[in-house]
Parts: sequence; structure tokens; C-alpha cells
Amino acid sequence: MSQHENLHETSIQNGRGSVTDRAKEALSDATDAARQQTETLRASVKDTWEDGSEQLSAAASQTANHMRDNAQMATDLVRRNPGLAMVGALGLGVLVGLAVSRRS
Repeated sequence: MSQHENLHETSIQNGRGSVTDRAKEALSDATDAARQQTETLRASVKDTWEDGSEQLSAAASQTANHMRDNAQMATDLVRRNPGLAMVGALGLGVLVGLAVSRRS
């Protein structure tokens, strides 16, 4: 091989090397960007999860308090008006009995 051909082949190999190096660098940059985006997304999902969890806990606590208050009001109503409570229970029993007997 002549010196000119050797120089040409070396030049091609150097060109390939630089393209390979640039491709590796681009791939590394893309990988780093993907990692950074993944970390940002993970942090965002974690924050959203924690916020949702806190809101759900507050709503559950508020619902439990309302249910407790309503149960206390119902108990007080029955204690003040036991006759009305008996008539209401009898009426509800008749309605449920009619609904069940029509389905059968």
C-alpha cells in the first residue's frame, strides 16, 4: 500500500472514530436527560401521591365526624320520641317486607 493510501485509510478511521465518539457522547447525553426527566417525574408523582393521601385522610376524618354526629342526633331523637321511632321502624319494616315479597 502506498503512503497516500495509508493516509487516506487513517483519515477514514479517524473520521469513523470521531463519528463513533460523537454518537457515544450523544447517547450519553440522551441517557442523562432521560434519567433527569425520570427523576423529575418520580418526584412529581411522589408529591402528588402524598397530597392525595393527605386529602383522602382529611376527607375520611371529616366523614367519620359527620357520621358520629348524625348517629348521636338519631339516638337523641329516638330517646326524646320513642313512640315515633317505633312507628317509623314498623313502617320501614312493612315497606321492606312488601318489596321483598314482590321480588319473590
